Amino acid sequence: MRSRRDPPCEGLLGIFAVLDKGFVVRRATRGVRIRISSTASVFAIGVMFLLTDATASIGGFADVDSQFSLQVWLRAVSDNVPDVAIVVLVAALVAAAWRRVRQRRRRARSDRGQRDT
Repeated sequence: MRSRRDPPCEGLLGIFAVLDKGFVVRRATRGVRIRISSTASVFAIGVMFLLTDATASIGGFADVDSQFSLQVWLRAVSDNVPDVAIVVLVAALVAAAWRRVRQRRRRARSDRGQRDT
């Protein structure tokens, strides 16, 4: 049995899997292609990562103590929010996104119909 403190990763992955079947997530999260023209530039990027410890030396927006206190505060606030409220919020966001996609498709169809005439 999962404790309350475990992140709900399995549920989110399931939702993404269902949405991915309809290409909703794939279209929204697809990456941007970057063309690298030569092997020298790939080599230069690799050397740069080796010399700078890749992204490990990039700092955060706050120090460790501030981040921990923010995490503790967010945990206290989120413990008071019922699970049903989160489910309702997610359902409302999905419904709003679905409605917006339908409106865009309907508008695009009507625009194509007006251009053809």
